[in-house]
Amino acid sequence: MTNAILLYSGNVCSTPVVDYATHLPSVCVPVLEDFERHRFVNFAPSDAVYCETLAEVFDCVFARRDHPYLADVARDTDGARGRLLSEEQAAHVFFKWRGPPRGFGGRAHLARVLRAHKVKPVTILRRSVIAHATKMVLSQQHYGNTHMQFQVSREKMSDEAFQAYVADQAQVRVQFGKKDIQAVRRKAYSILRRRWEISRTVRNIFGQKRLEAVIAEDLFGRSVRIGPYEEAMSRFLEAGQRLPDGVVSQFRKGGPDVENCENYDDVCRDPALWTLERLYQRHIAGLHVISKKTDPA
Repeated sequence: MTNAILLYSGNVCSTPVVDYATHLPSVCVPVLEDFERHRFVNFAPSDAVYCETLAEVFDCVFARRDHPYLADVARDTDGARGRLLSEEQAAHVFFKWRGPPRGFGGRAHLARVLRAHKVKPVTILRRSVIAHATKMVLSQQHYGNTHMQFQVSREKMSDEAFQAYVADQAQVRVQFGKKDIQAVRRKAYSILRRRWEISRTVRNIFGQKRLEAVIAEDLFGRSVRIGPYEEAMSRFLEAGQRLPDGVVSQFRKGGPDVENCENYDDVCRDPALWTLERLYQRHIAGLHVISKKTDPA
């Protein structure tokens, strides 16, 4: 039995990874983003006790014991989240977490619990930091939002409206100027810094040197690639995983692509961005990437 936490940095398809996992018969997914600091604030109002309090909750989650915080989550989501299954019902626990915010004390409590339960850290990231940052800046400029996957979810948008949205998005053409490229630099550095923080979390809290990873584009195009997704989850949880037929995620790809930037080649030629890209590729080289590159779809 392997339990795993998906460490992520945002805008990397972590939400559909976890959402699809809720349909895997042997996997218990108790939360979506409910362990992040901004969601946990009512239960641990002080930053000083966040890690210690979260460690108590983690201990209950992996021991399959109820905890008042999970009861709060269940109440606030009408039972959609916060529910634990026994090991007989679901052999594996899996959820996503950004890791403790930088500078927070009490990390030793998290380390003690996660190591005691032998929780496996895994991660997902984009193939290129320049492309990742460019798409985020495009999304912010065009939509005023970098999390469009939530805005176009099946809960909020019909299939017909989504198809119209995709068609409209395909017509978007943006020319990046100097200030826009500077914004891409800032975003790329922020992404890279977050990746370094994940590496520190893996070493200092999980006590591991190398991290299993998948590249987001290998698992997702406009929709999930079922085979690569099942293979990735099977590797993460060290047991075969298959999605039931006909399963779809509530979440859909909503953000623009680099093709929407008319002078993306100019962005890629920026010397500062190339320096960040080299650092990013060095980071990827230090991971154990288990997914395989697929053709765009």
